[in-house]
Amino acid sequence: MKIKCNIKEILEAKDKDYSWLAKEAKVSNSTITNMVQQKYKSPGLGNALKVARALNKPILTVWTVTF
Repeated sequence: MKIKCNIKEILEAKDKDYSWLAKEAKVSNSTITNMVQQKYKSPGLGNALKVARALNKPILTVWTVTF
């Protein structure tokens, strides 16, 4: 299973940056950066939900899962 992070593309479409997302999702800037750079094998469910809600997107739009 492979999980692809789509945060960067979503933020570009919304003309927003990582700092905005971190503030809206109430997570650190480094958490967002690590998610985008895919330093985590998979995002923690709590932070993934916070980010998806902040982006107003379904979680499976923010992260694409392929098998």
